[in-house]
Order: sequence, then C-alpha cells, then structure tokens
Amino acid sequence: MRTIIFLLLVTLFSLSCDLGTPSEVPTSTSGTGSIAFSLSRVSVPPEIKLLVVRLEQQGFQTIFKSIPVGGTSDTMNIHMADIPIGIWNVTVDAQDAQGVTRYSGRGSVAVVDAQLSQLYVYMTPLVGGEVQITVIWGSPRFRWKMSAENPVLSQTLGSWDQKHYYHDDPALLKIGGVYHIWYSTGYNLSVSKVDTLWIAHASSLDGIHWTKTGPVFEPGASGSWRDKGAISPCVLFDGGIYKMWFVGSKNPFQYQNGIGYATSQDGVKWSVEPQPVLPLTSSIGATWHPSVVKKDNVYYLFVGVSASSSIYSGDVVLLTSLDGRSWQNRGVVFSAHGDLPWQRSGILPSEVIYDENRFKMFFTAMNVQSFSIGYAESADGVTWTGSGEPPILTSASTAPWPTASVGFPAVLRDGGKLKMWFSAIVMDPPRYQIGYAEQVQ
Repeated sequence: MRTIIFLLLVTLFSLSCDLGTPSEVPTSTSGTGSIAFSLSRVSVPPEIKLLVVRLEQQGFQTIFKSIPVGGTSDTMNIHMADIPIGIWNVTVDAQDAQGVTRYSGRGSVAVVDAQLSQLYVYMTPLVGGEVQITVIWGSPRFRWKMSAENPVLSQTLGSWDQKHYYHDDPALLKIGGVYHIWYSTGYNLSVSKVDTLWIAHASSLDGIHWTKTGPVFEPGASGSWRDKGAISPCVLFDGGIYKMWFVGSKNPFQYQNGIGYATSQDGVKWSVEPQPVLPLTSSIGATWHPSVVKKDNVYYLFVGVSASSSIYSGDVVLLTSLDGRSWQNRGVVFSAHGDLPWQRSGILPSEVIYDENRFKMFFTAMNVQSFSIGYAESADGVTWTGSGEPPILTSASTAPWPTASVGFPAVLRDGGKLKMWFSAIVMDPPRYQIGYAEQVQ
C-alpha cells in the first residue's frame, strides 16, 4: 500500500496574548495566522494531479485550497494566510485527472499565538469506501525565528562568486565578539565535473551582515587526494589556534574523499596536513560532513560514511582522538530511520555540539534530493535519542524566504540561546544560499 506524507507547519502572527494550551484555544477572530504546507513530490503517485485542502472549524466558513501537483522541483511550498486562531480540522484529498479522490487524510492543527505546530498526515488509498489514516502530532523541541534578511550569505553580483551554485556547509565560531563563517563554495557539479571546490571565509559583527574574505583553501596538487578542492569544514578554536577538519575532493568524481586536517593562526591562512587524517578504507568508501567536539581533552569526530560518493551516508561513525590527528574508530553510533520518508535516502551529521551537559546533533536528512534538519541528543555521544521525531526545520519554516530544501546547519549558543546558520536551496535561479535563525525560548 503506497503512502503519501505531508508536513503542515503552522505559525501565528497575532496580537492576542496568553491563549493557554492548544485545547484551550478560543474560536475567536481576535487574531489570524497562516499555514505553510510542504509536499515532497517524490512521494506522490504519478496518477495524482490535484490536492484539495479543506480547513473546518465550528462557527467559521470552510476554507478551501486547490493545489495542482506539477512543476519540476522536489518540494512544493504553499501558504494559506489569514486563518483565524483556534483548532482547525484538516482534510487533504488527492485527486486524479478525472477529479476522483484516490487518497485522503485527516488531522487537526491548532493555530496558536506565537507557537509552532507540526502535523504529519499519513494519506492512504481509499479502500472499500473507507479511509485508513494515521495522524501523528509532534511538538517540536525547538522553535526558530527566521531572519527577515535571509539569505544572509549569498552570491555577490560582479564578484568572484557570482556564478557559484554552492554557498553551503557553514561552520561558525564567535571569537572576541566577531563571528567567523567558513563555507563550501563552487560551481554546479552536475554541469561541470572538474571545477574546483573551495572553502571560503567571511566575518561579521552580528552574524547577519557579512564581509567576505574569499576562498582560503587552494586545491592540492594534481593527482593528490584533494586536487578538486575541499568542502564541509568543521572549525574549533582550541588553545589559541584555529583547527579545521574538512572533506577532500578529488577529480573527477570522488567528492567525499576522506577527512583532512589544517591549522591556522588567524582563520584565513591555513597549514594543511599533506595526507588525510581519516583516509578511505575498504569499509569507508566516502566520508560526509564531519563534526568535531572537544570534551575533557578528548576530540570526538562524528562523520557520515557510505560505500561511495554516489550514495548518501546511512550511518554516522564516532571516532575519538587525543590530538585531532590520530583517530580510533568507535563504530556506528547513529543510523537513518529508513521507515521515515524524510530520512529514506540517508543522514549526514552536519553539526554536533556539547551543550547543557549533553551532545546535541543537528543532522541533515535526505529524501532523494530533498532535505530537512533533524535533531537527536546523547549523554555520552554513543547512545542517541530523538532521531525518529519530526524534523525541527523544513523549507516551510523559512517563510517568507521561499526555499525548496534546508539542511547542513551550523549551531552555537550565544547570548543564552541557540543560533543556527543553515544551507537552503532557492529556485530563482537554482542555487544554494545560507540563512539564519534564532531559537525562540
């Protein structure tokens, strides 16, 4: 039996106050909100041509929205505005070209002042005139306020990066009141297989307005393990020295070619180890998005591994070290939930921090070419909980900035709250850019 999954994210922009728990939300007209509706096209059966969304609440006129299932992007993002606060019953019907409902799903969602709700509606085929439905509510661990200036880091017209497809994989530090960001940049790999990939640097006083330094990594010599360049930086400021772990890329097709190590006095000029500190092996055919945490004088390296760079990592391996160079493999500590559609193509560790006496992993989950951000936590870095909960950030969360996918976050605690810089795919024109959000406490 085929299943379609929709993620509804609801946020309210209302002037009303102290509405209580969702079960106590009044059915008044004192405020309105909006529903952001995100649909992954890859999960939709080919016969489905139209979605009909119906919102119902006693005392209000039923609200309808018809959504053609078309286009070429992996994700559709639709907004329904001016929804009165309260609890709304949601019905989604999926129709074929003849207008016959082939799939249907139901749930309920609370439009609540300054709160975010998540609703998965599992839509199943109509069988014998009955609808088989499973609705899962999820209260997100984090709520995020998007910067009104997103994207905060993007390609600059007339500059060295104006035609770059990637502004991706951010790594963040705040040193002496100054924010530093390192990120991957380069041309579209699907167009040119031999172009260089760079790690670039920029600085900022507020984390939003950035001054670009430019590329800080040159590719290795021709034929070397990183002759295509480097991507996916992770940077620590440790003992007065900047330390970076990164993924090497080799021409023409090996983009995830082991983990390298470099040091710097200023974060701009780097001394790079000639060989990878975590090379590929018979069991590690590709390395993805390293994240390094130092705790009690021990370095913890979390890295996604897969058989080849054409397959996203389904497992995260933990390695430990006393010097950041020589690593001991502790084995797989985290794996994708293949039964969850938003993780069906794999996971990438992206960012692990040690915060509030525990490890916190903000991982990127893949569904074919669509991606979103999930969260898990651990007391020891080995046993993790929470990875099967709904994503904490999807493309529907970035409104009014229109995005198709979000992932590859960098997270730090600053001013008593978490701050996140993340990659997003925008469609006009298609490219990766970097956005910013702050935790709402």
